[in-house]
Amino acid sequence: MEADSECQSWDEQIPEALGLILSRVSLQDGASEHHFCHEIDLMKWSNCPQQPDQLDPIVQMLVTRSSGSISTLCVSGLQSDSIFTLIAQNASCLRTLRIPKSSLSDFMMEQLAGRLPMISFLDVSYCMNLGAHGLEVLGKNCTLLEGLCRNMRPWHTGDHDDPSRDDEAMAIASTMPKLKHLEIASHWMTAEGVHKILCACPKLEYFDMWGCENVEAGKLGLHKFPKLTVWGPRAYNCFDGVDNPSEEMDIE
Repeated sequence: MEADSECQSWDEQIPEALGLILSRVSLQDGASEHHFCHEIDLMKWSNCPQQPDQLDPIVQMLVTRSSGSISTLCVSGLQSDSIFTLIAQNASCLRTLRIPKSSLSDFMMEQLAGRLPMISFLDVSYCMNLGAHGLEVLGKNCTLLEGLCRNMRPWHTGDHDDPSRDDEAMAIASTMPKLKHLEIASHWMTAEGVHKILCACPKLEYFDMWGCENVEAGKLGLHKFPKLTVWGPRAYNCFDGVDNPSEEMDIE
């Protein structure tokens, strides 16, 4: 009976997940399985904690059925190396990959990055096992990358005196010159690291560094980048129960 209960729960979850995907496909375009497997968006569903054990099987099923034709994959909280390996094996057409809150590590990035020839947008926010080396490997292999999200939690900002706090900034600056969109909210990098990015990424159009407490805006020379939209780095207290609206920085 217990096995039957588990199967029933699994069967109930599949339609819900597929429904989220199908909602992104216009019925006028023909919502065939082949069509919607080009874009897999499970972000909302995967952020629900009720059935975390069913996340990997659903992603495995959908990625396998795509037969390497995925252009977009959005899913939060992936935890197994086998899923990253499967994604890598089916990533030849992948352009947008959003995998925040996942267990992606530097080692797995080494296995994955070389198989992402078409990737142009990557979200690895809140991936605590990923570091500067992984980002460097990413930048060196994914030469078409134009968008990167590397937001962190305010309580994961690290030691303000840690000499390595700009390592990720240096990795981005040295390997991702084509970036147009960059998000590093609540990151621990300093004004020096941010300035390196600004100088090394001349195509940058949007830069979110909200909550980067180590960054002093006055040291960035933002007036030199008049076409750049910047958010932050005004700090905020995430524990005070008050919502502070984002403010666009005046760079004139």
